[in-house]
This record gives sequence, C-alpha cells and structure tokens, in this order.
Amino acid sequence: MAKKNRIYRLTVGLQDAKGNPIDKAIIITNPIGISFNVTRGIYAQRQQLDIDIYNLNDSNRRALFRDVFKNGANEANNFLICVLEAGYEDSGMSVVFAGFVWSCYTKKNGVNAVTHIQANTNLGEQYAAMNVTLKEGQTLTDIYEAAMRTCPYYTTGKASIPDYTFIRPVSIADNAFRILSTYTGKDVFVDLMKVYVLGQQEAVEGYVPKIDFETGLLGAPERQNGVLSVNVIFEPRIVVGQIIEIKSSVAPEFNGQYKVFGITHQGEINDAGGGRLTTRLDMQVGTQIYGGFNVISQYK
Repeated sequence: MAKKNRIYRLTVGLQDAKGNPIDKAIIITNPIGISFNVTRGIYAQRQQLDIDIYNLNDSNRRALFRDVFKNGANEANNFLICVLEAGYEDSGMSVVFAGFVWSCYTKKNGVNAVTHIQANTNLGEQYAAMNVTLKEGQTLTDIYEAAMRTCPYYTTGKASIPDYTFIRPVSIADNAFRILSTYTGKDVFVDLMKVYVLGQQEAVEGYVPKIDFETGLLGAPERQNGVLSVNVIFEPRIVVGQIIEIKSSVAPEFNGQYKVFGITHQGEINDAGGGRLTTRLDMQVGTQIYGGFNVISQYK
C-alpha cells in the first residue's frame, strides 16, 4: 500500500456522560501542522495523547484552554473529549486516540504559537464505583453488565465473560475494573473509550493481518525482557488486542503470529514538509507458542 499524503482530523468538544455534545465541537485538520505521541495498550498507564498544534487562531486557543488543576468532570459530569483520526489520502483515516482532555495551554516557540494538549483514556475509571449484591443464580455476565452501568463515559468493547453462576448471594463493593479483573481472571482495559475483557489467548479482529517489508516494516524486530517490538511506517488501522503476523527476512527467528498489547504512534503531520511518523508495536513473546487464538467478534 502506498503511504503518502498524511491527513488528520482532531475533534475536541464538551460532552455529557452519555456522549452527547454540549457545545459545537472544535475541528482541526490539514493544513494546520501537528506533532504527536500516542500510547495505547492493555495496561492502564499506556493510554495517553500528547499533541502540539501549530499556530491555531486566538479564538480556538482560548476555547481549548484547560487548567490541569481543573481537569475531570464538572458539577454536571461533563467532560472535554478529544478524538484524533489520522491516515492517508489514498486509504482514509482511522481513530488513533479517543479520551479526556487533561490539560491544554499555548506557548511560544520561536515565531510559532504551539498549543499543547495532553489527554488520557482512563480518567473515567475513577468514577466507576460499584456496589451491588448479587442473588443466588446470578452470573458473571450480571457482574459485567452492572460494572458497565458504572462507566457511562465508556461503551462496550469486546468481552469474553466466563460461564459461572453464583450458588449463594454475594455483595461486591470496589472499583468496577478491579472487580471485573478479579472475577473473570482476564485483562480488563479501555481502548478508544471502549471496555475490553480478554484472556491471554483471546484477541479482537484487526484490519492489518501481516507486517513485512511491503507493508512498512522498518529494520528488524527487537526482543527484550519477554517483549517483541517492531517499528513500521505509520499504520493507524492496527488495534490493541488484535493478532498480527510478523514476517522478517532479517530476523526470521521472530516470524509468527502475536497478540498486540501496546501501540505507540509518534511523529508529525505537516503539509509543509514530510517529517518522520512511525508506529511501534509491542507483543508478548510466548503467547504465539500455543497458537489457536480465539478471536472475539462480539460481547458474549
């Protein structure tokens, strides 16, 4: 696939807990230049966006300002939400980040006014307090559905819930994400504002099945501390939890299928010049040994 003519769209707007817009969103796109770093993954600390926007007009800079000491929901439980889509003119755009704006300010860098936004996907988790009593005969699916009701800022992603029925009443009070992890024994994480519950051998569907030289592989795969990492030309369509096949002629010992647990996009989109823009994929070495990944196509 030809990867040229990068495009993006950054949408920032105030939303209520149900995702309904409060005011008209601000939309920023080419030819305004940006540089950004997106980290997403199965682990909570990896869900973040840092983006610099060059030379916005005064009204948009004032509208986007967000003091770090006033982050989070206001008294009406409204959040400032940002969504970054990016891609190429010939193949379209994919969402590479969605989350809550943590802070936004503008500074001067030479002749440029640079607006910096920091956002994360996990801010809504702290509001997910769960206090419920399950009756005899209820199931883990009931726990999952009760947990999702405490997360109005998120929607349902792919979730594989074990088949288990409680034989006696049980009272549960804790953070909904800790409860789901404890009772299902699986990874519970948020990606692109959706909640996922997946086991080690469970995966989600992805749009890029193979990474090789023709699809943008840069250099050789690197293994360190049980993690296999590959760098590719910016690929916005890969999603956390999907399976990819690595095919390297330089390091064929790492060829095989892996589950992606971390994605990092880093670089710039600027019509005035190319600049570097890459994607790093992190995968756990060992999961591919067992094979037979179970792809979860829907909540079940």
